[in-house]
Amino acid sequence: MALPVISEVDLLFGTNRSLWSLYIKAENLVKQSGSEIESDRIYVRIKNVETPNTWLLLDRPLKIISGSATSIHNIATLEFFVDAKLADKSGEYTGQIKFFVQNY
Repeated sequence: MALPVISEVDLLFGTNRSLWSLYIKAENLVKQSGSEIESDRIYVRIKNVETPNTWLLLDRPLKIISGSATSIHNIATLEFFVDAKLADKSGEYTGQIKFFVQNY
């Protein structure tokens, strides 16, 4: 993998549930012309400057963090990148990153 262009997102979360897990999944990126970049080339990791975490695929729901009841605050900074290939057509692609919460 070449050096990625990394996008960061601060993740704000709060809940009154005693235990929870947060999952994330990406959908394919689609260009208006119909070209696609499959979700198995979209990656995420929790930012850690001192010890960078492993990049994880977003092609299926992935548990990224869990915890207990908390007020709304920044629980993590997520880093994303897309493993674009030379054969991918340049341009603007759109897609969705979905978050799911499981309460216990």
